[in-house]
Amino acid sequence: LALQDQALALTDSEGGRQVVLSNRAATLDALGRYAEAQAAYELVLADERRTLGDLHPRVARTYSSLGLVRMRQGLPEQAVLLQRQALAIVLAGPHAEQDTRWDTLLNLGIALTAAGRFDEALPAIDEALTLATRLLGPEHPHVALCLSARANALRDAGRADEAVASARSALALFERSY
Repeated sequence: LALQDQALALTDSEGGRQVVLSNRAATLDALGRYAEAQAAYELVLADERRTLGDLHPRVARTYSSLGLVRMRQGLPEQAVLLQRQALAIVLAGPHAEQDTRWDTLLNLGIALTAAGRFDEALPAIDEALTLATRLLGPEHPHVALCLSARANALRDAGRADEAVASARSALALFERSY
């Protein structure tokens, strides 16, 4: 954090400031300092919306990151709203089929799972899995992340047999990947 503070003091561009603040927010999130991470992401989001516009992919990424923080704070419904905002921006962009769509769908599915909304979570996760497999290849570690999220949603929905099968697939892919 001290190095990020120094970088922030030395940064004279708006874009550079946003990147440093976003990295700082991610660091605070990783440290479990969620209130500080939330405040940092909200600052980044305000700056990005002002300078880049509401439909910029970086704005979508920040909404998604903020949603993950809100989920870790035990506020899954707020996380769902933020993930939906991120997905709307991604879908409005010229490259809606590219990398960010699967990731945003996965984050939405994870938030919906945390909110106990399994009938909505599983289709989002399954679409993320399909896109990640198509875009990244069936052996990519991110496909395993999707399978793992699917297993968690199935488990929480009380579908144990399906959850075990998905978890085994995720584990096998993780083992092959690393």
